[in-house]
Formats: sequence, structure tokens, C-alpha cells
Amino acid sequence: MKNIHSLVAVLCINFSAACFVVSEQNLLPFSIFSAQKTPFTEKKAAVLAITGKEVIENYIKAIGGHDKLKAVKALKITSSADVMGMVITGFTYKKAPNKFSNVMNTPMGEMKQTFDGKKAIASGMMKTEVIEGAGMENIKMIASPFPELDFLGQGFKIELKGTAKIENADAYEVEIQNATGAKINAWYDTKTGLKVQEKAGSTITILGNNKEVNGIKFPHTLKIDMKQMVVELKVSKVEVNPTLDDTLFKTE
Repeated sequence: MKNIHSLVAVLCINFSAACFVVSEQNLLPFSIFSAQKTPFTEKKAAVLAITGKEVIENYIKAIGGHDKLKAVKALKITSSADVMGMVITGFTYKKAPNKFSNVMNTPMGEMKQTFDGKKAIASGMMKTEVIEGAGMENIKMIASPFPELDFLGQGFKIELKGTAKIENADAYEVEIQNATGAKINAWYDTKTGLKVQEKAGSTITILGNNKEVNGIKFPHTLKIDMKQMVVELKVSKVEVNPTLDDTLFKTE
């Protein structure tokens, strides 16, 4: 735990685009589930009668539709993880257009990751570090309440890579890339349209147990795989359009 980015990244939760890697070193010394590999792509995109953009459109429809998602200007999501008897509580805040904050209360104290729309920092253990490079670009991609709405706009390349088996179900694999080359790979159930897995950097997140809140479906169970360890997060509460003060997203 020498690098505070590692702990923050392990439990960082994005409830529309999952997690991202800020650092791959100094991982926490525990494992809750057996780690799994990136799924093998079974069918190539050339033989599929659907495009990457259509997969994203189907996902948006599946969780509530464009109108309901665009009406969401803020989110607060409360989650927790039991790590070898140690309970960690997390609070994720998102505010349109692109402000993001993830706060974790741990036995070691509060740890926080914040993006004010321009600058990203990780803080905790009496230390604050600026997040730059690939970590910064990944945060930018998932900072808005529902990033898939952004992905359909200008500045993003969406490519259908094929299909794979995720949790015994067929899923389309879609790669999203921004103008700087930062990438997120996501897998969407071919039948329900729901997102079932995401990979950013080397972090794989399995999403499940979708429940409706204000007419929008949110995953309430997330298994985050960072190589040797997998942490399960359980969502206890999703608040749609709460009042969020901008001080939550301060980076100075």
C-alpha cells in the first residue's frame, strides 16, 4: 500500500462505465475470488449483423432510454465491500457534465479520487497526488453520469470486436477509444442489451444484479478483478439527481 493510487483504483466504482487503472504496482495482499482472464472473442465483428454504435444504442434503451438518462444531472451511489472482515464503504458522486468523486472510508482513514472536469487527484494517508497520463484519460471517459451518451457523440471511435461468453451468456465486445487513444472495452449481453463486463487498463469489472431506480437500471453488484485479486462491491443505495455541492469535486 505504498502508492495510494493502487488502493483507490482497486475500489473505484463507476456505475455506468466501471473501473479504471491508475497504477498496477503495489497491489493489496488479499484475494476474495479467483482471478479470471480477459474473455476470448468467439466471433469476429465481420460476421455479426450489428455495429458497435447499435450495441451502445441498445444498451441505452435497455437501462432506461435517452430521455431518462439525459435528465440525470447528478448521481450519488453508496456501496460497500467486505475485505477479509474489514468493511469499506464507498460513495461515488457524479455531476454533469463531467465532475467525478469517489470517497472511501477505510480503517486507515478516508481515501478519495476527484476530477473537477480538468484536473484529477488521488488523496489519502496524509498525501495527495495528481493523476496524469492514461489514468487521467480513463477518468475523463467515465466522469459523466452516463458515459455511453458521450460515446455516441463526436470525438470517440466505437468498434465492434466480436462476441464472447461472459458469465455463461453471449455478449458483444465493443471497444471505445477517445481522441488521445485511451480505450475502454465493454461487453453487452446479446439478449438483454445490458452491460455485463468492462475492461479499462488491466482492470476487469463484472456487472450484475441490475435494479431500477427512478426508471433507470443500475448494476448493484460489481466484481473488480485486478490480476491477483478480485473485490466484490455491493451497492446499497442509488440517488438520482441529488443536490451536490461543487466543493465535493475540489482538486486544490
